[in-house]
Amino acid sequence: MAFELRYKSLSFMDLSSVSGTRQWALIGEGFTDFALSMNPITDERHYIHEKNARTNTTGYSKSIAYTMAAESDDPVYKRVALAHNEEQVGSESKVDVLTVKYFDDGYINGQCFAVIQTYTISPESEASGNGGEAYERQGAFNAVGDPIIGSWSGAYGANVSDGAFTPKAADNAPPEE
Repeated sequence: MAFELRYKSLSFMDLSSVSGTRQWALIGEGFTDFALSMNPITDERHYIHEKNARTNTTGYSKSIAYTMAAESDDPVYKRVALAHNEEQVGSESKVDVLTVKYFDDGYINGQCFAVIQTYTISPESEASGNGGEAYERQGAFNAVGDPIIGSWSGAYGANVSDGAFTPKAADNAPPEE
């Protein structure tokens, strides 16, 4: 049995300005935790003629918990630190994150599964630890709206600017197992 390793699922933050051209930057340096929680929203019904209840998933309230150490030269760190420093709220705290699972097939032959999701940066804490330890910031990226599911054309280890995201067509079936 071969396991897929965590480092083959990479996330990138869009650091573009309002120009419309995406500038993806790797979320990596300084981040020691970046764990996605799906937080399913369910509806449970227990009908009078059945012994057990039925539970249906009706949505998700996704969040990504993060812990990052100060990496003053890293552009992703700078963007997240800005949300902490300025106590950003609303649209000023929104970022797009592209996650590529290089081990899962995409909807286009030869490409990888990918998803773009808008998140708000929600700072929670910072500066914990001893004086000789790294300055850390913690918080969560909380999902806003529906994700855009698709495929990524770039190869693992290649420069992210060498890849392209293609949204899944409405008539595409899920990848075959």
